[in-house]
Amino acid sequence: MNGSESIWTSDDLPELKTGDCVCFKPRDKIRQWFAEKIGAVSWHWALVGRKQPADDWGGVDWSVAESIPQKGVARTLLSQNQYLNYHMRVYRPKLPDGEQDKLAPYIMKRCNFYGGAGFDWAGATNIGLWFLIRHLGIKWWMKKDMRFWCLELCNQVWADLDFPLCDMGEPPNPTNFEQSDQLELIWGTF
Repeated sequence: MNGSESIWTSDDLPELKTGDCVCFKPRDKIRQWFAEKIGAVSWHWALVGRKQPADDWGGVDWSVAESIPQKGVARTLLSQNQYLNYHMRVYRPKLPDGEQDKLAPYIMKRCNFYGGAGFDWAGATNIGLWFLIRHLGIKWWMKKDMRFWCLELCNQVWADLDFPLCDMGEPPNPTNFEQSDQLELIWGTF
């Protein structure tokens, strides 16, 4: 790695599985404020892909699928420096023993299918509006385009396998993922 102090390294992680979700604590004051307003402690989420050798230090690494404003849906490595100094949590879908391992090839196929999708700026903005008007009983609408914000990508991949991670009547957001009956927190630094 680069020799700098890290909050966590790959050696600290539990044995990850394809389809686990990783999330990160907001790092700047604006995102922290928004997270607090919606009752969440996380901000950005990604879906764990495949285990692979880490050529630069000889250990193992994991690919992650995520949707980021600069690129849309992208594949990155969990160990990249951008993450090493972020507080992180790992959530695992609550499935019967062995089921997630059986679904791993299908999870990867869905990630590949959505691989070129853009970032959903309108959807991310609509979440903010939804939080302001949800007390009126307005249900979330399902959109039909191929653009995603980070949580929407994670939810869509699992929903394609008939296992949505949050209530489909609400937009995927940090609060309903953190409180989801479908996810279990298995590790974290916050």
